[in-house]
Amino acid sequence: MSATWVYDDGGREAAGFSGHAGDCVVRAAAIISGRPYREIYDLVRELARAERPRRRRVDAERAAARLRRLLPPGAEYAEDYAARVAEMLRGQRRSHPRTGVMKPTTGRLMEALGGKWHPTMGIGTGCRVHLRADELPAGRLVANLSRHVAAVVDGVVRDCYDPTRGGTRCVYGYWTFPPLRGPEPLARVGRAKTMRRQQFRFPGQPRPHAAFPGGGKGP
Repeated sequence: MSATWVYDDGGREAAGFSGHAGDCVVRAAAIISGRPYREIYDLVRELARAERPRRRRVDAERAAARLRRLLPPGAEYAEDYAARVAEMLRGQRRSHPRTGVMKPTTGRLMEALGGKWHPTMGIGTGCRVHLRADELPAGRLVANLSRHVAAVVDGVVRDCYDPTRGGTRCVYGYWTFPPLRGPEPLARVGRAKTMRRQQFRFPGQPRPHAAFPGGGKGP
């Protein structure tokens, strides 16, 4: 059974924001934690300062110019978005609550809000869990999808658009959260960790060799 979807912007419009944004991490975190959108927005900016960007050898300016041609003419966000993409491709990108959050920083944010990570895929396992009410646990969680995260409350997806793809969208993992009783103090989080290190393994499956992505020390 495909998960039901209801519109929820996480309080973005009420916080005074407008226009298009790639803010799924901020939106999902605000919905699932019950905290104000602006508070989560500022928290992401704070976490982004601890990131260490890596350089990438890409023609950033050419890619940004191509993106400007693809965006709607006169869009108020077009120039800002293109500039952020150029910065990202030059290897200087840091997470930003408006244009996207890196995976390690997303994990730190969810951890600070009290989330517990549950991976649902491993190397060679294929897709095991889809964005469906009958394949996800009850309660409050944030599903990690391809290039997106979405808040799910008791099988109902709360997002600004329907990301379920008719129940075929693969879930790579999810963070579970305790019942909402009002905002609690933020947890202290350590150094950023990639979600690869918490890889899903079936009972009896040996640990992957260190030579492979996300591997440990081997059996």
